[in-house]
Amino acid sequence: MITIERENFVELTKIIEDLRIKSEGGAIIVVEGIKDERALRKLGVTGRIVKVASLSKSDILDILSDEEVIIMTDWDEKGMKIEKNLLSLLSFRADISYKRKISKIVGKITSEVETLYKIVEDVEKRSKLFKP
Repeated sequence: MITIERENFVELTKIIEDLRIKSEGGAIIVVEGIKDERALRKLGVTGRIVKVASLSKSDILDILSDEEVIIMTDWDEKGMKIEKNLLSLLSFRADISYKRKISKIVGKITSEVETLYKIVEDVEKRSKLFKP
């Protein structure tokens, strides 16, 4: 069972909603792979999501140059390395604030974007069980 304090869950859902809005407004969300994309889609993100796992540096630059970019790689060692490389490629134009805020809330539970949906789903199911 996933344990997350109520106020942290409320904050997490607000951050996810802000991410949805930014995505709908045209920001491109960058993730590592297909499982990360699926999780964000399940959370309601409808805008463009780019998976960097299979892209070359030149492809990344072609796709992301002159765009508003939000980096949502995992907050494990591999994800942090990808983030660092992306920030270097994009001249630090990318937004990492969503990733930082989310990892601060769920970092002790998971280090992967792909599990965010499961966390939200689990907490929502449990909260329904305890409502009068």
